[in-house]
Parts: sequence; structure tokens; C-alpha cells
Amino acid sequence: MKKTILMLAGLLALTTGCDEKNIEPEQPAADEISVSPENAGLKNIGGSVDVIITSSGEWSLEPEEEYSWVEPSAISGKDGDKVVFSVKPNDTFEIREAVYTFTSGKAETEFKITVEKADPLVGEISIYPSEPIEVSADGGTPSVTVTSLVNDEGASWTLTPDDEYSWVTPSALEGEDGDAVTFNVEPNNAEEDLTATFTFSTDGDASCTCTIISKAKIWTLELASEAEFEYDNKGGDLTVSVNSNIPAADLTVTIPDDAKSWIEYTTSNQGDNSVDFYFNVKENTTFENRQSTITVSGARVEPVTVAVRQKQTDILSVETKEIILGLEGGNFEIPVTANVEYDVDLSDASGVTSRGKEGNVERFSVTGVSDKTVYNIVFRPVSSSVPAVTVPVTLKKSALINYVANMKKHYAYPTWGNAAPVNNLSQFTIEMLINIREWKSGNEISTLLGIENDFLLRMGDGNSTSHNTIQLAYNGGSKTGSYWTLSTLPGNFGHFQKWIPIALTFDRGSVTLYMGNNYANCGTVTIPKTEVNFGVPHIAEGMENRFPNMGKYCFWIGRSYDNNRDFRGWMSEVRIWNKVLTTSELNAENHKYYVDPASEGLVAYWRFNEDDMGKNTVKDWSASGNDLTVNSPIEYEPVSLP
Repeated sequence: MKKTILMLAGLLALTTGCDEKNIEPEQPAADEISVSPENAGLKNIGGSVDVIITSSGEWSLEPEEEYSWVEPSAISGKDGDKVVFSVKPNDTFEIREAVYTFTSGKAETEFKITVEKADPLVGEISIYPSEPIEVSADGGTPSVTVTSLVNDEGASWTLTPDDEYSWVTPSALEGEDGDAVTFNVEPNNAEEDLTATFTFSTDGDASCTCTIISKAKIWTLELASEAEFEYDNKGGDLTVSVNSNIPAADLTVTIPDDAKSWIEYTTSNQGDNSVDFYFNVKENTTFENRQSTITVSGARVEPVTVAVRQKQTDILSVETKEIILGLEGGNFEIPVTANVEYDVDLSDASGVTSRGKEGNVERFSVTGVSDKTVYNIVFRPVSSSVPAVTVPVTLKKSALINYVANMKKHYAYPTWGNAAPVNNLSQFTIEMLINIREWKSGNEISTLLGIENDFLLRMGDGNSTSHNTIQLAYNGGSKTGSYWTLSTLPGNFGHFQKWIPIALTFDRGSVTLYMGNNYANCGTVTIPKTEVNFGVPHIAEGMENRFPNMGKYCFWIGRSYDNNRDFRGWMSEVRIWNKVLTTSELNAENHKYYVDPASEGLVAYWRFNEDDMGKNTVKDWSASGNDLTVNSPIEYEPVSLP
């Protein structure tokens, strides 16, 4: 214990002695380092930077990362040393920066080098010729010369097609300033122009394009003949000529459908770069002018068109052949069909006054006279060669019959809506007025009326009976009387184109024929029939085999077995009575021209007059009301009877 106290006392004495004398222990020096300059900036061409190192001792340097473009002359040394940093040119378009750390002991400092980015490249490129190059359809080898500069110095270039082209090939895809490129262009067999675009490029984002156009073959089509042709109504030949390098076989001739009936294409003739097309313009039998076009066309050319006009057939006609009026005169009308200008000449019609025209109808009035007078109205064309038309206007004592039916190629049948009055007839009389306008030849049949294979009044029989002899045909045979031949009529009345009154009476099989103005008895025949049914229903043609007693075997006027057995003459006042008329009744005044429709025993009365004009029917004026149906509207002829 005593020894420990002594040691503490000694230490205390030592401590007290030092403070009194102020003795400080020596401290070690701090590490230091600095560089000059601390930063350096260089142009993009590079260079070198000298750096002086001040340090308290040896030093070393480390790059922040590896730099390929800067190299220090030393990476360690002592105070006062110089380090040279060698900097390569900056050929990039970004600023370069390098950082180095100098270390001496524990002291550090940085040195930074900055290098400007490279100057921008200025590129220029052009070709000659610069315009689009057109090459004929036969192909070719056009060339262009390339001028390529970068920062005003010659530079290389590349060539790139904008698409894949099978018909054009460049001689090179890269080259130098001043080089030429040849394009091999193949023949163009396409229907359109072909276009290819190539791009020449060099540094500095410079480029230009070269356009190659391969032209399609130029086809030509030009009209060499007149563009308009005009024909009279007779028509004629037409030649359309074109100049064209297109073969005739590849050209199309078009005629509108509505003109094909009158413009006929016949043939063509191929020449040297020309074609002639031949047509026939047919006669214009219509009464209107007509026109159309002919078009010649081909691929890749504009069509050519020719106008064709043809004049009408001039017409100046009237439906009314004659005007018949009573002595008192009055108003009347004449329908005129005309496509030419005409004048109405009344120089030979002093009593006639025009009341103007309405539509195609000329309207007139005529003053009354005391005796029969005939005026002539003349419709005279102004410039056309069509003949003038004269319509006589007759004023006379009023006629009972003014129009009659022209039965040529016309025939009629009743539908028998009321057949009872004409059935089961054991006694009857048939009457009619006929005027033969055309004789048939030999024994050809002309039908007056009746039912085939039952009771038929006709002329001729197609076998032994002459065409001018009236015959009664019935089921099982036919008969003709002693004087039933027209040329043997008393007084030789039965001449051609004269009015012949006919009456046939039937009395339980006894048949008597009366003919002529006085209804002369021409003879009696007997047939094995005691009664006749005229009211056989009519059915459509073509159904006769299914209904043997119907169809063609119904009651006809102007027809029997077929259409060829028509009556080629005029007809009027066709009647059926359910009794036998006496000769006194037949010869009553004006009986043959008109009877009262309400007359006792009159069961059918077809007058065939102007009341039936333009219709497909003929009125039955009797109380039976069995109108006739005709195959087509009958033509009615003006007459004056008696």
C-alpha cells in the first residue's frame, strides 16, 4: 500500500514540473495536393493540356472511367511534376468530358477536360440531268452523273431504289463524286406508263432523287372521214375512216341497240396506220326523221364518234276518202296524217270554209245547196315531192249507208251472250250486202258467214265449185242452186265491184237464194237439216281438237276453216231473222239498206257502219245484243247507199 502511494506521488511531481516549463509535443504535417489548371476546354480538333501538380508528397492519378480519346503522360509523380494530357479530335456530335483524380496521401483533387463536339457535316448531292427521264416504250439506257460533296469536299454516295423494279436496273449502287450511273430500261409492254424512283444519298443527310419514266406505247385513233353523214329516206352505203396504229381487230365498233335495225355494220379494211369501216344505212320507211351515232373505240385512246342522220319518208294522207253530207250541208272534219308542211286549197270548193285545225284534224263547214254538188278539197304539200291529196265533198240527198266494212283479212264472231234467239231455228232468213273487190283464183274459198261443217254460206269450195259461185255447205255435203253463180244473175248484175244484195231463206231444209237489186229467185235446194243452231260458243284457236264443235266451227263472218278463207270485199247490213221473209218484204223500199232494229223477228243485225270504226267489235243493233268480236279494227270505206 505504501509503495503504491509513493508511485502516485512521483507521477504527480512530474506532471507539475512539465506545466511549469510549457513543453508542446511536435504534430505530423497534413497531406496536400493541387493541380493547375483544374479545368481545361479544347476545340473539337483536340490537342494537349499541361497540368502542374503541387503536392506534399508523391501523387498518383486515376481516370473516372476508361477514355480512348485522351492519354496522360504520367499516372504518378512527385511535387512539381507536369503531366501532359494528349486529346484526340472529337469527330462525334456530342461534347466529350474526361475527369481524372489526383491523390497524395489522403488529399485528393480533380482535373476535368472538356472537348467540343465535331462541326456538323454539310453534304451536297445532285445529278445531271435532274429532271425526270422519259424513256420510250422500246426501252433504253439513260445515264446520270453524280456530284457528291461533304463540307465542300468530294464524297462517296449510295443509291437506293424506292421500290422493287423488275424493268429497270442501275449500273451501280454506290460510287464517288463525278461517277455516272446508267439505267437499263426494258421495253414497256404494259398499258400504262411505268415510273421508278431512285434516291442518291451522301453524308450530311443530303439526298436527291432520280425518276425514270418508261412510257407506254402511244396508240392513236383519229377520225379521217366526215363526222356527220346525212341520208335521204332511201339510205345507202356508209364508210367511216380512221387513222390509227391499232389493228382493226383490236378496235370496237358500237351501234346503239335502237339503231341496229337500220344501221348495219358489214366489214372493215386494214391499211397502213388506217382502217375503213363499212356500213349500210337501210331505207327509212317510217314517217319520222331518225338519227344515231357510230362509235369506234380502242384501249388507251379516246373514241371517235360519227353522227348519222336519215330523213323520213314524207307522208301526206287522209283517213277520209270522201265526205258525203245532206243537201243542208254542215260541219265536218278530215283527219290528216302528215309530216310535211302543206296548204289547204279550197279553190275548187267555193262553198267550203275552213274552221281551223285541231291536232291533226282539219275542221270545215259547208253551206247547203238545193241540188247534188261536189266540192274538192286539196291538201297540197309546200315543198315535199309527196303528191297532193284530194278529198271530194258531196252534198246530196242523205244516204242510209255512209260507211261499209272492208273485210279483207278481217273476220268476226259473236260471243253469244244471248244465244237463245238464234238457236233451234227451223225457219230463218239471212241477209247481207256484198261488194267483191278482189276475185280469188280457181276454186279458192271466200266465206260469207255460217258454221263450218254445219251451215256455211261461201263462194267456191276448193275443189269443183268456182270462186264466183255461192255454195251452201252443211254437215255431210254441199249444194249450189241453178243460178247461184254471180255471172249468171238475171240482168248480168253480178259483175265485179258492184253491190250485190243477198238473201237466203231456210224453211225446214228448203233453202232459197235471192240476189240482185230486185232479189231475183236464183234457185232452191234441199238439205237434210230441219233446224239450225247458230249460237255455238267460241273458244280460243288451237283448242279445236278438244272441242270439235267449237272454236273454228263456231259462227263466223268472213272466215271458216282457217284465216285464208276470208272474204276480200266490202260488207254491210248483215241480218238474221227467225222467219222466212217474202219477196215483197225483201223488195220493200230501202229494205236492203236499212231496217228498224225493233222489227219483229229480227234476231241479229250487224250494220258494219261508222259506229264501229276503230273498234274491235261490231254492234248488234237487234234486241239480242250479240256484238261481234273482230280480229283487228276493220277499215271502213265511205259510200253513199242508195
